[in-house]
Amino acid sequence: MDLKGCPHNKYGGQCSHDCNCANGGLCHDFNGACYCQKGWTGSDCRTHDPLLELTQSSEKVVYTGNVTLTCKAYGMNTEMMNLIRNGEIIMSRERYTLGRSGDALILEIVRVQHNDEGLYLCNAVYPDGRNLTATLNLTTIGEQHFIEEPTDVTVTAGGNVTLQCAVANRVGQRRWFAKRDILLAVENEIVANWAKEHFSVDSVAEKGTYNLNIGNVNTEDDREYHCEVGPAYIQKGIVSNFAQLTVIERAVMPYIEDTFEFGSLSFLVRSSESVRVTCRANDGKPPASIRWYKNGELVTRNVSTELEVGTMNRMNTVSVLTVFLTKEDVGKNITCESWNDVLGYHDRTSVVLEDIKYKPLVDVTYLPKAPKDGNDVTFYCNVDANPNNITYRWEVDHVPVVRQHDTSLKLHGVKGQDSAILVVCWATNDIGSSYGAVSVKVDKDEKVTQLTGILVGFVGLILVTVAPVLTYRHRYRIQRRLLWHFGGYEENDGKTFDAFVSYCGSLDGESEDEKFVRRVLIPELERDGKYILCEHHRNFVPGIDIYENIVQAINSSRRTILILSPRFVESEWCRYEFLKAQEEMLKKKTRIIPIMFEDISPVEDMDANLKSLLREISYIPWSREGGITEKFWNNLKYAMPRKRPNRNRNERHNIDNNGEEKEHIPLLLTLR
Repeated sequence: MDLKGCPHNKYGGQCSHDCNCANGGLCHDFNGACYCQKGWTGSDCRTHDPLLELTQSSEKVVYTGNVTLTCKAYGMNTEMMNLIRNGEIIMSRERYTLGRSGDALILEIVRVQHNDEGLYLCNAVYPDGRNLTATLNLTTIGEQHFIEEPTDVTVTAGGNVTLQCAVANRVGQRRWFAKRDILLAVENEIVANWAKEHFSVDSVAEKGTYNLNIGNVNTEDDREYHCEVGPAYIQKGIVSNFAQLTVIERAVMPYIEDTFEFGSLSFLVRSSESVRVTCRANDGKPPASIRWYKNGELVTRNVSTELEVGTMNRMNTVSVLTVFLTKEDVGKNITCESWNDVLGYHDRTSVVLEDIKYKPLVDVTYLPKAPKDGNDVTFYCNVDANPNNITYRWEVDHVPVVRQHDTSLKLHGVKGQDSAILVVCWATNDIGSSYGAVSVKVDKDEKVTQLTGILVGFVGLILVTVAPVLTYRHRYRIQRRLLWHFGGYEENDGKTFDAFVSYCGSLDGESEDEKFVRRVLIPELERDGKYILCEHHRNFVPGIDIYENIVQAINSSRRTILILSPRFVESEWCRYEFLKAQEEMLKKKTRIIPIMFEDISPVEDMDANLKSLLREISYIPWSREGGITEKFWNNLKYAMPRKRPNRNRNERHNIDNNGEEKEHIPLLLTLR
C-alpha cells in the first residue's frame, strides 16, 4: 500500500471532508485541524497575528564581502516597515541598496567594512498601535582592521594630548610613526630616543587600544602621526589615518627695537621726513598680530607688517610704523600691542618719546614797529631748535649779509623809498636749515607821496576823458600797468611766493602743460631771482593732505597762475585749485592770472565759475607754434607783483658786505 495522504484542502479517513483553513493554513489529514501560516492564528487561521523577521543571507559575513539583510512581514503591509541602525533610518546610499519585494524589505551591503558592524533593527507600527520589531547583530570576520584611528588635534604648548588607535582582529605588530617615516614606538616601548622624555603608549588588549600619549607638548612635536599594524600569516598590514598635531604657542612679549632695555625713544626728525618705529613679537605659533597706539589712540595708517621664520616652527611678526613727529610729541608714548584671538592674549609694550631733534623754527621781528624815514631798525632772529648749536645768516632783499652771523641785524638810516625791505634770517643746526622772513614798512617822504598821487590822478584823468570805451574794455590790463608803474612794491604782505602755478600734470610721463611750466615758464620768471614761484612738485609737503597743500600754497602766494588747457578743465584737482584761488581773489588776498595754453572752447560741461572768470578777466594767450613771445612776457610781467630791482642794496642799508658774494638761496615753502 502506498500512503500519500489526502489531497490539498481535504481531510478524513476517506479524504472526503473539505478543509476550512484560511490564509494559506494547512489541514491535518485526519481531523482537519488548521496549521496557520506566520502572521495568522485561530482555529481557522483568520485572526491577525502580525510578525517581523530580520535575517541575513549568510551565517558569517566576511570583511569586504557582500551581505543581504531581509526583513519579512507576516500579516501586515510592508509600507509600514523601516530598517534602523544607530538610531537612524537606513536609506539607499553608496554601498547600501534598499528595496521592497512583496512582503519583504531588503537591504544589500556590498564590500562590507568594519564600520558596517552593529545592531540592525526592523521596525513597524501596526494599525492598532502595536510596535513590532526584529533585530539582528551584524559582525564581520577575517582581516585585522582599525576600529579607532587618530584624528587632527590642536593643543597649546605645555599641555598634554592623546592620539587614539584601536585595532580589531589584530595579528600583526603595532607601531607609531611621526612624519610618516620616523619610528616612535613598537608595541609598548618608545624606541625613538628624542621621544622618550614625554612620549608613552597605552595598550588595553580587551579593547584593542594602542594610544600614544604626549605630555608637556612643545612646538617640536608639531608634526604628522599615524598608527600601523604589520602583516602576519596571510593578513596584510594596515595603516591608519595621518593625523596632524598642531601646537600653538604664545609669542614672547613684544618689544620696540633699540629700546628693549630702556623703554624710551630719541628720534632725529627732519623737515618733511618721517621716522620708522619697529616692533617685534617673536616665536608665535600661529604668529601674533600687531597694532599700534600713539598716546592711547589707535594708529591704522602707515603701518606695514611682515612675517619671519622663527625658531622651532615658530614665526616672528615684525611691524613698522611710519610716523611724522613734532616737538609737541615729546613726553608722549608709542605703544605696540601683540595679540592672538586663538590663544586669547593681548600683550603691550610702551615707550616714551624722550627726545625729538628737529631743525630750527624761525620767527623774525624788528624794532621799532613803525620806523620813520632815516631811523635805525634792528631785526631779531627768534629760533626754536634741538639741538641748539645754531649758526645764523642774514639776507636783505635776497642779498646775503656776509659778516653778520648774530641773532640780530641792525640797518642804519632806512629811507622812505625802502618801504618794502625784505629781511630773511637763516638758522642752521645739525639737523638742517630753515628761515624766517619779514617785510618792513617805512613811512615815505610826504612830498614823494603827493607827487605820486598827482601823477596817478593825471593819468587817470586822461584815460577817463580820452578813451572811455577802450578803458572799460581793457580796464584790468590798464589797472595792472598803472599799479606796476606807480604802485608800491608788493613785498610787505608777509607772503612767501610771488605766484603759485596751477597746471595739470600727468602720472604717465611729463604732460605738455608740465613741460611748458617747468622748462619755459619757471626758468624765465625765476631768472636772476626776479620772482619766487610755488610749484607742487618741489614745494608741496609729502604726507600732508593734498587739499591742505593747495590751500597753503594759494594763501602763501600773491598771484595764482592758471595754465588753461582741456586737461586742466577736466581735472578734479585743478578745478579745486581754481575755485580756491577764486575764493581768495574775492577776499582780495590774491589775484588770478589765466594763461591760455591750449584752446578750451571744445570742452563740454566747463565749470560755470571758470566761464564767468574768463568773461571778466582777460587771459594771456600762449603761442604754441613759436614766433614772437615778447608780448606774452610783457603782459605776464604787468600781471605779476611789482618787485624791487634785484641789485646790491648793502650800501643803501649801510651794511658792510666787504665786497664778498654769497650763493643765492631761494625761499622754499614750509607748510606748518
